[in-house]
Amino acid sequence: MVVSTPDGPFTLPQQWREFLGPDVLSYRITIAARLRIWLSLYPKSSISHYLAAMRKDPGFVEWYSKVSQHSISNANLDKAAAVAKRRATIQAKYCGSPMSVQGIREKMISSSKARKRTYLVEGKEIHIPRDWKEFLGLDVLEYRITFKQRCYFLSTSPQGIRKILNEEAEFREWYDPKKQEKLAQSFTDWGKRDEKSKQTLQQSYGVSNPMQVPEFRHKLRQSREVTYIESYGRSFNSTIKERLLFEDIFPFYFPEDFVSDRQHSGVCLRCGHVFTYHFLSTGFPSCCPFCSGHSTKYERALTDFIAQYFPEVKKSTLHNHSSLDIYIPSKEVAFEINGAYSHNSGRGIGDDPPKDSLYHSNKTTQALSQGIKLYHIWEDFTNFELAKSIMLAKLGRSLTKVYARSLAIAELSRADAQRFYCRCHVKGFADAQRHFALLNGSGPLLCMSFTMKGSTATLVRNATSLNTQVIGGFTRLLHHSINILNPKVIYSFCDRDLTPDPHDSVYTRHHFIPEVGHPTLSYWAYKSSGVFKRNELINRMRLQKHLLPKLFPQTYDPNLTEQQNLALVGIYPIYNSGNFKYTLNL
Repeated sequence: MVVSTPDGPFTLPQQWREFLGPDVLSYRITIAARLRIWLSLYPKSSISHYLAAMRKDPGFVEWYSKVSQHSISNANLDKAAAVAKRRATIQAKYCGSPMSVQGIREKMISSSKARKRTYLVEGKEIHIPRDWKEFLGLDVLEYRITFKQRCYFLSTSPQGIRKILNEEAEFREWYDPKKQEKLAQSFTDWGKRDEKSKQTLQQSYGVSNPMQVPEFRHKLRQSREVTYIESYGRSFNSTIKERLLFEDIFPFYFPEDFVSDRQHSGVCLRCGHVFTYHFLSTGFPSCCPFCSGHSTKYERALTDFIAQYFPEVKKSTLHNHSSLDIYIPSKEVAFEINGAYSHNSGRGIGDDPPKDSLYHSNKTTQALSQGIKLYHIWEDFTNFELAKSIMLAKLGRSLTKVYARSLAIAELSRADAQRFYCRCHVKGFADAQRHFALLNGSGPLLCMSFTMKGSTATLVRNATSLNTQVIGGFTRLLHHSINILNPKVIYSFCDRDLTPDPHDSVYTRHHFIPEVGHPTLSYWAYKSSGVFKRNELINRMRLQKHLLPKLFPQTYDPNLTEQQNLALVGIYPIYNSGNFKYTLNL
């Protein structure tokens, strides 16, 4: 098809990019706007004629998105002028509103009701919300496709359909937005999407990264400045200066961002050494290695907090010269503050190799052999308030003490249990069948969650409210759970990071028998991979080797190991200090 234009003839679909021009390809104006201005076309059929011709080219099909075109159209629309024009037309035609004409009103109401409630699906007339399962079909109900995909297939609005279906209680119970979102993400080819984005940038601007375009970079900095001033009352640059001065760093050049994988050079104002620093996930720079003892702001803040209760707190070393970040001699208790950047087992720092998989386990064992209980707190994954609460509890200094006999026992809903564990448990929420809690007037103070399989119960989660000690709480809630569930055996798994001695724990005091396990492997995302967010802790089951070709099709190499493949996308292994299995036979 040859199209004559003011700029000369174009052959479609072969020359569709030249035909549309840079303004359309860079998403400044819509295709419809381009054709109306350029070729004086207005009827929708005429525009559709050109679209049909261009759709014969696979490149156009991949680039074209109806959603993007609508978004650009809405962004460029002068809404005030459109509303004024619409009102003038209605006033001239109907002397007010078309709904004031009885025939039009009745027709619109009846057609609207019919359109909203009755649909023709595969030749069968279906009424919703009554027949909502037939409307959605098995593919949606069995999570093979998303709710939105089904609605788009039927040329209906997902928001409008969901509003109607919400009238049915059974649909409200079935529909889970998070599950739908997760299902939609599983269909996304992230590698293909990134490649398409790079191709578009390359065609429009000659770069592969938007930050290589000065205009984009300038706009981002302006937007960031506004955000920082509105949120923190100071500019982004002032924030960087404050954080560098806080750590006594004089930079050789001024950093433009807090990206953790970029190295910067500066002079320590305390000792005068020149050193290389980077920004941690907290947004603060790493410290001078010559005079700070490699401590982070997070660690120093926790040390200052503990010093309020135990002034003798200090750094120390074990007999094998391993360091202890925070040591309280009077309690023979120590805390190791682990940052994922320096304590992972796949990526070293400078000349330092990555940590061995048994590093944290061996350190805990060595400390225990000297009579010291060593607890590990991972600063990247542990909320600061939760870390303070854990440390006080391990030192026997909880701020609030409550007797279990003064509390009520209740079963929590899944949502209430999720809120509690996300605030009070290092690992957050884990799904379980039953959630039992001790409560006072302000809410749950101690919670246990169980799953049942036959006559076997698994204690999935057990946590106490922040800065609270419930005296006799574990005993009372455990006995209540046994009476309700009536299991023959109870299993529980315990992270050695917070229980260094398997024989000295709340479980062994309640006659559970411990079995010593190995360090647990998890994965840490050093940078965003398009699938996982930067600094995310990932369960190893989600990154088994047979899943990697689908997750990372651009980098996957079958000749490499699981960890070697993950290292290509900036994901590295992390090992804790161990895991214990406890068994209670009833």
